[in-house]
Amino acid sequence: MNNTLDYLRLAGYDLESSMWRSRRNVLENFAESVIQEFGYLSFFATDSEGKIVYSTNEDEIGLEMKEERFVAEA
Repeated sequence: MNNTLDYLRLAGYDLESSMWRSRRNVLENFAESVIQEFGYLSFFATDSEGKIVYSTNEDEIGLEMKEERFVAEA
């Protein structure tokens, strides 16, 4: 598996699973570098349905983004 989000998907999007926790730091490091480089306030990733499955702002996890143009066109 090369994609860190694959670990989260295989863990059933369970943010407490040991499989996900073992790889979470990879995504956290990437998110932090993106935030710093581009000046964003937060960073998130969605599943294929547009639901936020990872975010540096935990209040965003679970939000549906599929109707947002920047997600729908991705």
